[in-house]
Amino acid sequence: MNQAQLIDACWEIDKLSLENYISSILAIFNRKCPKDGGLAAPTGNEQAGLTESGLTESEISRNLFRVLTSSEFNYLGKGRSACYKEGIERAVISSLRQNKPLDIYLDLGGGYHASMDLKNPVSVFDTGLGELLVLHQIKAFAERADLVYPYGIRFHIIIDNMCANLVNGIPLERTLDYCSKFRSLISSLGMSDLADIVAESENFDRASYDRAVIGKKEASLCLPTRQQHENVMRFSGKKCTLGESMMMIQRYKGIIEVSESLLANMVKGSIHLTQRHTDSTICFRAFPGGDSRIQCGQVVVGYTKETKEYPFLLTSRCFEKYGIKPVALPSLPDEIPYIIVARRKM
Repeated sequence: MNQAQLIDACWEIDKLSLENYISSILAIFNRKCPKDGGLAAPTGNEQAGLTESGLTESEISRNLFRVLTSSEFNYLGKGRSACYKEGIERAVISSLRQNKPLDIYLDLGGGYHASMDLKNPVSVFDTGLGELLVLHQIKAFAERADLVYPYGIRFHIIIDNMCANLVNGIPLERTLDYCSKFRSLISSLGMSDLADIVAESENFDRASYDRAVIGKKEASLCLPTRQQHENVMRFSGKKCTLGESMMMIQRYKGIIEVSESLLANMVKGSIHLTQRHTDSTICFRAFPGGDSRIQCGQVVVGYTKETKEYPFLLTSRCFEKYGIKPVALPSLPDEIPYIIVARRKM
């Protein structure tokens, strides 16, 4: 029994409305990308120029950057995104000159969802609404990008499960099972030509990390703050002492440096996206309106005051304020056994 089933909130769910919401998400997967002739290109002088032949490399790269930094896919805005412009446009032009699809790497997490309930910490390895919406965002981006870039795009979703195993003790067999379900979801939604899964453990073995950490100076130990202690518990999926969390934090600092170095070599020359921006990576919204890492909890369905459904990330930071209810729906893909509906407690 996973944590999504631990609480049965006392309210009636309007399943018809929920079905309609899920159907609206799934509708995009039945559409063909513009370059395949399934969609008419937007009209108007500005948009028409994106699909006309004869554009220079610089014009194509600038247009692609505009799509990537639009509010639909990016929370930074034009001004704060400007520092990433040169590197992204350089990657676009390089792919153009090779007449090949544009490779985009997206970091998504360790192959599981962190515990939402710190009183009963449990890691979740199900694919759910979060994964569905990630693919929805990728498909929506591809529709826009195909009006701009002539050779198509391909997303590579990075799952850093080796890091999760070495730092938090998350079993590789569980995260690889998650990857298998995610790949099946990609296939069932007809997204295999557009997205794939890159599991860290399938590309690097433990010896790669052992060799890389030899000779590294260990970080000094200090007692973790309350927030750091809670982070360790929610990502390890178990309760632990301050001393245990201190050792895990130290291990994380060394392992994440190695992980990032190994992945940097893999994504070199391509566009590298993360759910939260860093000094070297621009952000990509993993779900509509999102500005968070979906692995930090679970993406659930909430309701506005007008009872309209919308997605948001429920984590241990706000879990106590909500009642949750898992709901199975006939319209959901087989790889998604349920979605979670959440309402704020009175």
